[in-house]
Amino acid sequence: MGEAKSHCVANSLKQLLDFAPELVSKLVVVTDCMSDVTGLGYLADPIYAKAQARNVRFMESGAIFL
Repeated sequence: MGEAKSHCVANSLKQLLDFAPELVSKLVVVTDCMSDVTGLGYLADPIYAKAQARNVRFMESGAIFL
């Protein structure tokens, strides 16, 4: 997890998608534990779209333990 959705989390996710494809099926992006750097959220949109296309799971923190 990380806080900056548009920077830290997006870049970590991109690196995993590009360089560790064997881990993609294990990835969970916890959507309510991050936020965009104000005004820069659009920078990460292509990375999250690629992750969704590769079936990365996106969940809220409360749903993880259900």
